[in-house]
Amino acid sequence: VALLGNDLKGERRKAAIEVIGQHKVGGTGANLMWSAELSLHHGCLTGNREQIAMAAQRIWAEIKTGAGEGIQRDWSYHQHEKRLQTFHYGRSYLEVVCKIGWQLRETPWSIPEDKRTIISNYILEGAQWMSRGPYTVPGTLDRAVSRKGSLRSADLRHLLGLWQEVDPKHREAFDALIARQEGTGSPLVGFRHFPQSDFTVYHRPAASVLLKTVSSRTHFTESINSENQKGVPYLHCGDHYILRNGPEYDELQPVWQWKYLPGLTMSPDNLKQERTHFVGGVGNGQSGLTAMDYVRKGEDGAVLSIRKTWFFHADVIICLMGGMERAEVQVPVVSALEQCRLSGTVEARINDSKVMELAPGNHDFGAVRWLLHNKIGYVPLNMVGVKVFVGEREGTWGAINRSYNNDNVQEPVFHILLDHGNDPKSQGWAVVLGATGQEMDAIVNKPVWEILRNDRDCQSIRFADGLHMASFYGPGSTGRAGGEIIVDQPCLAMWSEDRLWMSDPTMKGRDIYVNWRGGELSVKLPIEGKIEQIAPADTDKPRR
Repeated sequence: VALLGNDLKGERRKAAIEVIGQHKVGGTGANLMWSAELSLHHGCLTGNREQIAMAAQRIWAEIKTGAGEGIQRDWSYHQHEKRLQTFHYGRSYLEVVCKIGWQLRETPWSIPEDKRTIISNYILEGAQWMSRGPYTVPGTLDRAVSRKGSLRSADLRHLLGLWQEVDPKHREAFDALIARQEGTGSPLVGFRHFPQSDFTVYHRPAASVLLKTVSSRTHFTESINSENQKGVPYLHCGDHYILRNGPEYDELQPVWQWKYLPGLTMSPDNLKQERTHFVGGVGNGQSGLTAMDYVRKGEDGAVLSIRKTWFFHADVIICLMGGMERAEVQVPVVSALEQCRLSGTVEARINDSKVMELAPGNHDFGAVRWLLHNKIGYVPLNMVGVKVFVGEREGTWGAINRSYNNDNVQEPVFHILLDHGNDPKSQGWAVVLGATGQEMDAIVNKPVWEILRNDRDCQSIRFADGLHMASFYGPGSTGRAGGEIIVDQPCLAMWSEDRLWMSDPTMKGRDIYVNWRGGELSVKLPIEGKIEQIAPADTDKPRR
């Protein structure tokens, strides 16, 4: 309406101004942005410069980091308390800022420089890391994942076109992001953990892996306004998604088996996820790990508990699952490894038999050496059984979001479930990005990783190039000479020949004693899950 200016006349103009004039500026984050935007445009229509100035000031004042809602210090975005909402409310927030920033450029009310920098960092250090091309995953959307087209809400090209004129200093970075979203640019490469939101991303040229966990510091997904009818209590509980081309999960929400989203460990019981303290990540920008003390409980006293650590390095992701404890839990206990759109054929090598192409339908295997689909390879590690589904599944949008009708939807699905068996010990899985059948044979016959420990106290791995990673749920060591590390408190650690990276997954910050490379040192781990990097020279520090 405001953009029509004097072209909107007479009673229609009067009525429009009256409607917009009912606004009340308030709220936080995107809610504040929406109401202040109405106030600003009402001021434009009525020629009230004071109102324009006040509305602009409210919008710019909401651009900050570290508040309860809005942009967080790690460049994720929260709304409705501690819920990650980067491409739901966070996108709406960004839409207002980009449009108003563009409309008010070169005016007395233009966005201040420091606020401009915050928004550019939010886009470049936050939002673009939470997507591959124009696609994102449920962890960045919360209840909005039950909306049609929601997994394509990471498409920021239109907004970036406006924002480039507001912040031309970052034009080159925005051009690269636009090219990535158009499929013509080089993909992001690297590991990043967002401790404020329990969210991990790992980008490689071949594909991206995005993982959402939950802790005592963040909230479960919400179900309000008739949305997200099946997401509770499954979303954001250790579910991961692998994006290669982008649309691997797009529009599959009506046909998903939500209880078996990829990454979840479930039993036939109706167990609810517990929020625990030990959830976090550590990395060096290129590789890293994320750990989660995974616990589900039932009202009848049933408990399923298992320690999980995801390791990300080169084109390999390994999830170790150890120390499972069960009380009054029905069997089978299974972990979902994948539930994506079927794209082409599914190949499998069962034991030492020939590679076979899986026909449509259900397949139940006692053991599988590897599976290959859409250039992503899957390797079960010490699992008792593997169930695979290949084919069409049916569902309705109305079943997950009551604002839609119940017209039937059919989509092709590829689904993997791993059976833990009756006496689970050291188990897990590996995923290989950009793989071929020949490469899967090679990596299974000669893994590029060695599992050092996988139990309730420690999960540790060594890669062929010498990079080590470990999650310590208490004091202990990796238990192997030649690269061993010993700690006296819970922590996450990753080390190479000349560098050690550590973090506190409880985000409390703590003093910890470490024995590494033959020397002892005292390390003060920062709060809020930040990473401490140590060089060999630091091992000369005296132990306190």
